[in-house]
Amino acid sequence: GHCCAQHAILAGTAGLRELLSPNQLRQLLGQETEPQWLTSEISTRRTFTLHRYLTDTLHVAEFSREMLARRASSEFFAAQPDDWMIRFYTYLLHQHPLWSPKSGGKNEGLLRQQPFLRLSTGDHVAPFTADDTPAVFLPTSCDLNVPLVKQSIAADEQVNEFLRRLGLKEPDIVDEVINSVLPRYQGAISPDRLEGTEYTADIQAIATALRTDSAICVLPWLLPRPSHRLWGKGIGCHDEAVATMGCYRDV
Repeated sequence: GHCCAQHAILAGTAGLRELLSPNQLRQLLGQETEPQWLTSEISTRRTFTLHRYLTDTLHVAEFSREMLARRASSEFFAAQPDDWMIRFYTYLLHQHPLWSPKSGGKNEGLLRQQPFLRLSTGDHVAPFTADDTPAVFLPTSCDLNVPLVKQSIAADEQVNEFLRRLGLKEPDIVDEVINSVLPRYQGAISPDRLEGTEYTADIQAIATALRTDSAICVLPWLLPRPSHRLWGKGIGCHDEAVATMGCYRDV
């Protein structure tokens, strides 16, 4: 078919035309009229003169992968079905600059702080926190209270490869302590918070984490905090956790 230059749009990278429908493009660009992809035969490598004429003279816009990363919000992703999310993650597998960590003089990929990973709850979160700590994990059979990528999506072979290259892994008890347990004890804590079955379970989880090979990951969260904030009186069932913690006080 044909369209006027005002409604035409060029794909900045291979795969965008197959990934995004005209309606999805309209949502991302905030337009009332659906833009129409121009043929993939037009590119700076194949048809440099025509490409330049379209962009410089007719002012045809070019939609890049960076534009996709910047404009796609959690609301946009929430409106997409699982099969599209699978196609999106498969596309990202070969778009390393969008999700690579900061290295040398290069900035980190735009998506590392964007909420584009679909959880088992249906919510969408960024893969890493501001300090580049993993904020979501691969599905696991273990009963751990941590955010997990949706099982049916992560089960796809190429998606799983992308998620692992991104830096995700299956969680362990240390991840649960860092992501779910310790954040509950930040800021002001009321006295009644330091008692009960949940508190006891939290202390036991911390003690277990401190006995693992990854205990060093937990220490930065614990050592700067006054002991009474988290450990209470350190009696009864808390003795083991307090003793374990004491072994690391001089690290």
